[in-house]
Amino acid sequence: MILVIVVLNFILPGVVPKWAIFAPVFVPTFARLDVTPQTVLAAYRIGDSPTNVLTPLMVYLPFIVTIAQRYQRDAAIGTVIALMLPYTVILLLVWLVLNAHRAADGGRRAPPGAAGLVAGRGGRQGRSRPDGVRRR
Repeated sequence: MILVIVVLNFILPGVVPKWAIFAPVFVPTFARLDVTPQTVLAAYRIGDSPTNVLTPLMVYLPFIVTIAQRYQRDAAIGTVIALMLPYTVILLLVWLVLNAHRAADGGRRAPPGAAGLVAGRGGRQGRSRPDGVRRR
């Protein structure tokens, strides 16, 4: 799924429209494989985020090219994409390694600091808010 999103990010760069198209397909398909929807969304974001800077349809690309032309007069879209390609590959590999580590753990371990968010385990339940008003 991650590689599908990486490839399709060049054709359809918008995050929300792409998720609106693929969520009705990916979420039920992976649900049959006992993969939770939040894991499907995480995999979707892993495939989407690194390649955003490479797509020629990115909204900020003309601005980035303009800034690059301040330092290198003959810079164009290809120059910016060629400069960002190594960073994109490294970021995608890091995301894949982190996702594999989380998947190897079974996805059951909470992220650091999340234990305080569960009610009854040191959360803010019953404590006063920063403005001094107590919760009911």
